[in-house]
Parts: sequence; C-alpha cells; structure tokens
Amino acid sequence: MLLRFQIAMENVHSETYSLLIDTYIKDLNEKNYLFSAITNID
Repeated sequence: MLLRFQIAMENVHSETYSLLIDTYIKDLNEKNYLFSAITNID
C-alpha cells in the first residue's frame, strides 16, 4: 500500500516538473535537453 502511494507521488512530481519546464522554458533546444536530462548527465 505504501509503495503504491510513493509511486503515485513520484508521478505527481514528474508531471509537475514537466509542466514547469514546458511553461517557463521557451527555447526548444533547452526544453529538449531538460526533458531528456537522464540521457544528458555528464
């Protein structure tokens, strides 16, 4: 039960961060970089 709640909260955070990036970042290249951040880790 607790694990399902934690997964749900992670999904909320992920959606929130995606909406923030989509709203505030206007440069398409930067937006794509941020959305694919897991593959861009240096």
